[in-house]
Amino acid sequence: MSVLGRTLPLWLVLACAGSAQAKKARVKARPCRPPDRVLRIEGPAEDLANRHLPDLAFTPRPDDYDGDPRTFLIARCVAMLIFSDETTVAQANAILQRHQASIVAGNPGGQMLVAWFPATSVNDLSRRIAAMKREVGVDTLLQDMGGGSPD
Repeated sequence: MSVLGRTLPLWLVLACAGSAQAKKARVKARPCRPPDRVLRIEGPAEDLANRHLPDLAFTPRPDDYDGDPRTFLIARCVAMLIFSDETTVAQANAILQRHQASIVAGNPGGQMLVAWFPATSVNDLSRRIAAMKREVGVDTLLQDMGGGSPD
């Protein structure tokens, strides 16, 4: 998990999820800037999606996060996505399309993607994540969050 170029251990990200700092993160209702291009999983429709994930580095954009970069940031546009082992390319792409999500990064070895959503706030992204988590084929979906470095 990465926040503004910092790699954070997943246990830290999960531990912070219910913290008081997460609840204090600024909520700004403004549209997220869309990625340069809409990416989907490429491959035969009936193949398993996890065998066709893109190898694409994640480049965080400051506008995709709310909070104070020195202490705590929470994503308002991006989330880590893991599809179930049985999900096909066609199913995965249909899920992404239904939720207006686009792939902005991928780690085929870890079977993980970073998905971008057209959210307007931290709360909007949380609602979108909750809706997408109900989809058959989605194994894990987590909002990106973590600590910065105090001055």
